[in-house]
Amino acid sequence: MSDYFFSRVIIPPQALAQLPPLSGTGDAYRDHQLVWKLFPEHTAPARFRFRAEPDPQQLGLRYYLVSPQRPLAWHDSIHIDSKPYQPELAVGETVRFSLRANPALTVSRPREPGMVRRPHGQRHDVLMHAKRSGQTAGLAGQALQQHIDLAARGWILQRLAQWGLQIDTPEADDDLPGLADSLPVIQLSRYQQHQLRNKEKHIQFSSIDYQGLAKVTDSGKLRQALLGQPGCGLGHALAFGCGLLLVQRVR
Repeated sequence: MSDYFFSRVIIPPQALAQLPPLSGTGDAYRDHQLVWKLFPEHTAPARFRFRAEPDPQQLGLRYYLVSPQRPLAWHDSIHIDSKPYQPELAVGETVRFSLRANPALTVSRPREPGMVRRPHGQRHDVLMHAKRSGQTAGLAGQALQQHIDLAARGWILQRLAQWGLQIDTPEADDDLPGLADSLPVIQLSRYQQHQLRNKEKHIQFSSIDYQGLAKVTDSGKLRQALLGQPGCGLGHALAFGCGLLLVQRVR
């Protein structure tokens, strides 16, 4: 596998001042445009993964990137710290993981009379779908919020094995084993609804941040997920700052 790079990028206000106004398009679309400019020779479909994070020193916009090419500054004031990235973690190691994801599910639609084929399923936001189903079931207040949180955690619990990770939880029955016991070890934060607008499109999607502790069960699968390889099941909206999985060893 070719070399990858892990980069920390800070884009200060003086660099932003050199660009056409991006206000009104949504922060996620702004981030998409700014990060894409770091790869001027990149013409194929994007293979980099990135995440925007608050800059504690408030020096500008801050991004973490994983990419097969080293990002290049398009303004002298942009700070880029890149290093080769070939993550190697051993089976059995405990890691702290974080992921900003666009959790979605596909809801099938019934085939109407006269239709030859069943129509394609429709993609739904996991949390909004859980909210609607909970309200339909008569849930409200804390019970409704717990129902929504369980759906969000269920999305990631169903995918951890695909990334070579496992959370140790007591077994439970029903459709999502371990869900109730996962509450202390999978944290949810920063749920956002994004509205992106430009001259051609109006895009809506949601994102939520996951954090937790897990054990490595398959180092090869985990490496693929950390490099953002296709088919790893890291969710949608990859071009808008979702789908970058990060881990840190727990000593």
